[in-house]
Amino acid sequence: MSQSQITVEPSAPVGADAGCADRAGRAVVDTAQPRWVHLAAPAAVALAATLWGASFTFGKIVLRQLDPIQTVIWRFILAALPFSAVVLWRRESVRLADLPQFLLAAFLGVPALMLLQYVGLSMTAAATAALLIGTFPAVVAVAAVTIRHERLGAAGWGAVLTSSVGAAMIVGLTPTASGWRGPALILLSMVAAAGWVLTCKQLMARYSAVATTAYTMLLGTLMLLPFDALSSQSVTVIVHADASTWLGLVGLGVLCTFVAFCLANWGLRHMPAYRAGILNNLEPLVGALLGEVILHERVSGLSWLGGGLILLAAVMVSLSPLMERARAR
Repeated sequence: MSQSQITVEPSAPVGADAGCADRAGRAVVDTAQPRWVHLAAPAAVALAATLWGASFTFGKIVLRQLDPIQTVIWRFILAALPFSAVVLWRRESVRLADLPQFLLAAFLGVPALMLLQYVGLSMTAAATAALLIGTFPAVVAVAAVTIRHERLGAAGWGAVLTSSVGAAMIVGLTPTASGWRGPALILLSMVAAAGWVLTCKQLMARYSAVATTAYTMLLGTLMLLPFDALSSQSVTVIVHADASTWLGLVGLGVLCTFVAFCLANWGLRHMPAYRAGILNNLEPLVGALLGEVILHERVSGLSWLGGGLILLAAVMVSLSPLMERARAR
C-alpha cells in the first residue's frame, strides 16, 4: 500500500442482492486518485443499489409467468455467462483446501438466499419486500456479534432494535393472502445473506473480490439446477416465455446481478465503505417506489413508517464505525 492510500474499516456493507464487494472486508481508498473517480465511485455504488432495488419489480414481472424456482434458475443462468468470462479473464483458481468454504458461500448466496427471497416475493408486494431488505445491515451486525464475536456498541444495538420494530410493523400490517409467511421468508433470506457475506469476507482475505463473487455465483448456479425437480414447471418453460418475461430475466441476470456487482466492486474500491453503506440504502427505497409506481402496489402509511425506521437503522449501522473512530480520538 502506497502512502497515498488509506484503509477504511467497513460498515455492515451492502444490500441483499449485494455481493462480496471489497477484499478482506476492507475498502481501500486512494486519496491521490483523479477528481472524476471521487465523483464516479459514489455514482457507481448508487447505481448498483438502484439496480438491486429494481430487481423486485423485475422479479414480479417474471413471476407472472414463471414460478419462483424457474425465475431464480434462469436469472443465474443468464448471469453465469458474463461471470464465466470474468473467471477466464482473471485466471484466479480456487485452492482445493478452500473449496468447502466456496461451496458454503455459494449455497448461502444463491439457492438459500434467492429461493427464500423469491418464494417470499411471490407471496407479497414488491414494495413490502424491498422495505424488508433494509433490515440486512442490522442482521449482518447481529451475525457478526454471534458468529465472529465482534463488538456492537450502543448505536449498533439501537439500530438493531429500530430495524426490528420497523420490520415488525411491516410484517404485521402486510395485507396479502399469505399473511406473515411471505414477509417472514424475505426476512429469513436476510439471515442466509448475512452468512454469505461473512463467509465471503473470509475468502476475500485470500482471493480478489471479483474472483470470489464470480466463483460463488457460478457454483451457486450449479447448485440451483437440482431444484428444478421441485418446480411446478419444466426448465423448458422459458421457450414459451413472452417478451416481458425475457426482458425481466435479462434485467435480473445481467443488470441486477452481473452489472450491479461490477459497479459495486469498483465503487467500493475507491470510496470509504461506511459511505457506500449509506448509498446502498437506496435499494429498499427504490424497490418500494418502483413497486408503487410501476406495479401500482398499495403500501399503507404505517408500512412506510416501518420502512423509514428500517432505513434509519441502516444509516445508523453504516455510520457506526465512523462514530466509533471519532470517539476514540
